[in-house]
Amino acid sequence: MPFHTVGDHYTIAIGSLERGPAEPVFVDSGGTFGVAVTLRRYRKAYGKPPSAKPERGHSAVASIRFQRFPVSAFSLGAVECHELDGVLGVFDEHLGERLGLALHLLASHDFLSRFDVTYDYSSSQLWFASGSG
Repeated sequence: MPFHTVGDHYTIAIGSLERGPAEPVFVDSGGTFGVAVTLRRYRKAYGKPPSAKPERGHSAVASIRFQRFPVSAFSLGAVECHELDGVLGVFDEHLGERLGLALHLLASHDFLSRFDVTYDYSSSQLWFASGSG
């Protein structure tokens, strides 16, 4: 699937949460979760706030509060996964604005680890193969 690099390292591809409309997705393997969403995107997909109690954690730069929620379906291009760990509260609500994109989704480790992923920078393509994860 095609991807674009924005800024010095932001990998952006097209994906979908809960089989909703296709939209830009920040791809970053740094988190332990499958999908992170902004509050705006969470409300659009699920309506009400998650019922899970907020948890505390640490990012690279700050202490954070986040909530877990189940993701039934998430896709990047034609690659779809089911039953992922979603989180609300770790995605910078203003990252998209700073990059000039409507960016409300982040695909991370729990999604990517299910595949062998190849980044082909010369042709700006992501390649997914069945992995051992």
